[in-house]
Amino acid sequence: MRPPQVIAEPGRAPIKAWVEGVELEAQARQQLLNVASLPFIHRHVAVMPDCHWGMGATVGSVIPTVGAIVPAAVGVDLGCGMVAQETTLRAEHLPDSLAELRRAIERAVPVGGPGERGSWKEWGRHGMPAAVASAWKRIAPDYAAGRDMMAGFKRFFKGKVTAETYAKFGQSDYQVEISQIRDANPKAVFAFLPGGMGIQFVKQYAQAGMREKIPLYSAFTVDETTLPAIGDAADGNYEVGFWSPDLDNPRNEEFVGAFRQKYNYWPSFYAAQSFDAIAMIDRAVAAVKGDLADKKGMIAALEKADFPSVRGKFKYNTNHFPIENFYLLRIAKYHDGTFVRRIQKTVFADHADAYAGECKMQH
Repeated sequence: MRPPQVIAEPGRAPIKAWVEGVELEAQARQQLLNVASLPFIHRHVAVMPDCHWGMGATVGSVIPTVGAIVPAAVGVDLGCGMVAQETTLRAEHLPDSLAELRRAIERAVPVGGPGERGSWKEWGRHGMPAAVASAWKRIAPDYAAGRDMMAGFKRFFKGKVTAETYAKFGQSDYQVEISQIRDANPKAVFAFLPGGMGIQFVKQYAQAGMREKIPLYSAFTVDETTLPAIGDAADGNYEVGFWSPDLDNPRNEEFVGAFRQKYNYWPSFYAAQSFDAIAMIDRAVAAVKGDLADKKGMIAALEKADFPSVRGKFKYNTNHFPIENFYLLRIAKYHDGTFVRRIQKTVFADHADAYAGECKMQH
């Protein structure tokens, strides 16, 4: 047998791939790299020639672990090679609902994490590896915006935060995180995963059957730029924001209508911000009669925020951050089949950011 191709990257266990003459698809490779970064991988991850991306774990891979079980990587590929066996059981022998049977199985099977159902609670038998203990709450490196968002969430959330998980920036596979959510069974999930990360997470969350069980709330994760790619998977989820296409004021109605007519899709808050910025600059230039050398006059005009905004009336704080409303939004299907965010209620009225008092700019 020829030696395997070895994929070695800093901070990850080696990946030994017997894939000579076989294309290793990009999605499968990234999935394998994600797995290889887990702190409890034993020696290396092995990859067979039939390797391809799988829901939960890469099909055709062998993932040895020490002191841990990864639920998403167990039983994913059992359908390959399984056979049907006739038994004496008949439909009338079974209860109307198998939910209790499933719950009993779930209670009995350890899932590899600390807690009531985790195998690591049996300290005398296995114990939790030190590397696993230090990495359980945060599998990925820090991402400043994610940590800032979580700090803001906890600043106002009055309930109990069951756990925090920080995914790797640019991550595309979230089956490990979704398995952790399923095991913890919280009342709701809050996520901040902008761009492509949010597209993948929301789709995988729905595919795992979680959307109907545990409500998903997010910030700057689902918007009109990503909804076409997410589709039905976002239906019914919640988002928060300072603007929405259905915000009820004449300027916004005019903006959304003109945008939809010209581009034939929904504007996002990025478009709304840009539209506001241009209108505000235009008003400031007019205030100084086109004399752009009058910087003080320009700044004074901008500080007033005296222009028709798509977000409604707002003002600037001493640190030049807006004091504005924030809304709870729900994703729903429009009559033309597209998905759009809709306001459910005002979460914060005239909200100022938490750091204004610490800013040296006090004018």
